[in-house]
Amino acid sequence: MRSKSDKKKPLVPRLRFPEFREAGAWEVKRLGDVAALKNGYAFKSSKYSDNGAYKVVTIANVQAGHMSIEDMQRISPLPSDLQTHQKLSAGDILISMTGNVGRICYVLIDDCLLNQRVGKLVPTKIDVTTHP
Repeated sequence: MRSKSDKKKPLVPRLRFPEFREAGAWEVKRLGDVAALKNGYAFKSSKYSDNGAYKVVTIANVQAGHMSIEDMQRISPLPSDLQTHQKLSAGDILISMTGNVGRICYVLIDDCLLNQRVGKLVPTKIDVTTHP
């Protein structure tokens, strides 16, 4: 949280992209105000398969700002109780929830599944249609 003296100072970065130079101060918001956090699935390692159609995104794949796609476990078929949000698409935003908490990345490829200890951030009040 910000201290009382910080509340009076607007949050304006020194360096901004050209399209944001006249945008004014940043608004401070809690993550829960702009996105919902969705949980991962507890896959059984005994169900992993070298030839599985789906790649399981674990905490090890969520790195600081990028998704590591090496050494991904695979699974097939999908568990019958898998929730819709646990099937990922390219462009989804993930966050580590244990270990080095708070690492984020975009999903880079389709046919991935959300493992436990990894969260999916679903924006509710911001536009994320443009990303790297």
